Amino acid sequence: NGSLSSHGALSATHASCCNYFAGNVGINTTTPDRRLDVSSGGADSYSIRSSYNDSYYLELAHNRINAVGNGYIWFNIADSTKMAINGTGLGIGTTSPGDKLTVQGNISAQGGVCATHASCCNYFAGNVGIGTTTPNEKLTVAGNISATGTVTAEDGEITDLLNVGRLTVN
Repeated sequence: NGSLSSHGALSATHASCCNYFAGNVGINTTTPDRRLDVSSGGADSYSIRSSYNDSYYLELAHNRINAVGNGYIWFNIADSTKMAINGTGLGIGTTSPGDKLTVQGNISAQGGVCATHASCCNYFAGNVGIGTTTPNEKLTVAGNISATGTVTAEDGEITDLLNVGRLTVN
């Protein structure tokens, strides 16, 4: 019940035994369950504040993490930002996502990938390639194409060898 502060190394040892900090350390609790146990004292949340400015801090609560002041959270590995969350969205490979999800780099998926726009339909902006990384049309397929339903071509042309089962050309 009091304050403890240090501007350098801090240790507490007993002459006959060991370091007092060898076990669990508690803040606002006398019965810490972990190496560092910070208790909110029954409040909904507690904060971890930076030492240089009280306007920027990370608040931890029962079901949320809240970044106060700067409006973003970065996740780093070896001092390199791998993922960032800001007021716009989640960025992977970028620190400034411009949409709900912005990925800088390749995406790998084991299941299906679906892109939907709230006002209409499924879409992919730009060209889409299957079996190629450089599609030069809205859909470029490197390899054979198989269809069990109707294939429709509007205002286009089909050239080279064509095996037709059911083909509609408008």
